[in-house]
Amino acid sequence: MAEAISRLRQGKVSCQPGYDGKYGVIRMTNTAVF
Repeated sequence: MAEAISRLRQGKVSCQPGYDGKYGVIRMTNTAVF
């Protein structure tokens, strides 16, 4: 969890908001660590 927060603060997380019943998407640029 701490790693995810750290990546969010560093700007290594891509967020696409949802709309009209569609879920948003959150992607980490490098998931090899997890």
